[in-house]
Amino acid sequence: MTCSEPPTAKRDPVQLRVLKMEWDRRQQSLQLRMSCTDSACLDFLVHVDLPPSERDAWRARFASVDARRAISSREVPAPGPVLVKRGQPATLVIQDREMSLTMPVICGEPGVLGARIRVFDRRTHRALYGEVVGKGMLHGEW
Repeated sequence: MTCSEPPTAKRDPVQLRVLKMEWDRRQQSLQLRMSCTDSACLDFLVHVDLPPSERDAWRARFASVDARRAISSREVPAPGPVLVKRGQPATLVIQDREMSLTMPVICGEPGVLGARIRVFDRRTHRALYGEVVGKGMLHGEW
């Protein structure tokens, strides 16, 4: 018995989302925790191999975020470029060891890297707070 064409599976392209960004000190690389937007895959890690000039900048960026987390959140963050603007859509990632939640939000105020700003859930309009960790990305706590 012969087959003229091998069997194929047709699947729509998978969309991915970034759950968390951090600096991996051991591998000296940017580490992204990602997942599929549907339930097609489990969470997985991606290590981004950066050129040395960008590697130093990213390492410094995460070192400053870690240092600011150690300082009281009431202190004013260091000046820098505005990464989120008032009224701009952004993504808020809230996670702990067992669960991760990603939600679309609207920024209630502008923010620089490490700033704690008020955001609003796009669906319920509930006010939440998040720390700016990148352009259009915020990290929240339960």
